[in-house]
Amino acid sequence: MIPDDLLVLMAESFCIEVEGKTTALRHSRVFSLWYSDFPSDIWFGAKGLSSHIQFKGFNNYLNLLGSSEKFMSDTLTQLQVDFDSGEPTRVVLVGAPNNFQQVRHDKRFIELAKIETQVGPQLSFVLALNKESMVMDPISWSSFTFKLREWADACSYKLAIPDLTMALFQERSLPIHQPRLRFSRCMPKSQVYSFFEEIPQFKKNMGCTHPSISPSASGLLSKLIVLTDLADAWDSSKSAQEPCQESQNGTRGRILDLIK
Repeated sequence: MIPDDLLVLMAESFCIEVEGKTTALRHSRVFSLWYSDFPSDIWFGAKGLSSHIQFKGFNNYLNLLGSSEKFMSDTLTQLQVDFDSGEPTRVVLVGAPNNFQQVRHDKRFIELAKIETQVGPQLSFVLALNKESMVMDPISWSSFTFKLREWADACSYKLAIPDLTMALFQERSLPIHQPRLRFSRCMPKSQVYSFFEEIPQFKKNMGCTHPSISPSASGLLSKLIVLTDLADAWDSSKSAQEPCQESQNGTRGRILDLIK
């Protein structure tokens, strides 16, 4: 996953409200709406499947890392179609630099930056949008680049912003009206989905319970234990209020089915 502080910056700067292609275990609470790879995640609040993301009229964030070639190709093709709809449509995409060769000649896909860490591969952040989106949801480019450089310096990450992108935004005047979505910095500190928060991909130096278990797996397992305890408490409370028939282990069973 991308660190939440960077996602907050992206969501705030580009008025993003929807996270596409995630799971209940990886969903970021920065976004109010999300789509999952698994049908069972609708039970946890997913808006729908990642293969059926609604782009038209929405501002989305989409992490393509680890996606299949077919999913990436279908998504980029669908975006090109939806941009012609006339509805304000915007997506912030993250992936490897070579993931965007299909749309390299489409001016509606703008590379925002390349970020390289000490431990991971180089990542490319791309803003895809139509003219209607530029008008409806203004972008303060100077504010975004200042905050992004500040963030990269604090994390000691290599940051490269293309000169062409800088020139493109600097030649535009910032509209004075407010965007449709006013992003709130105040994320809830206590909610069910906080138990699904995964260790960011950028941070690899956390300890493991056993040398053979990766930091990411260790973090997810510890949170799963907390979640299953919560599920047991929920089932007990539900049974006390109104007896009902649950399949096998009830809520705990549905949660464990997700990781099989």
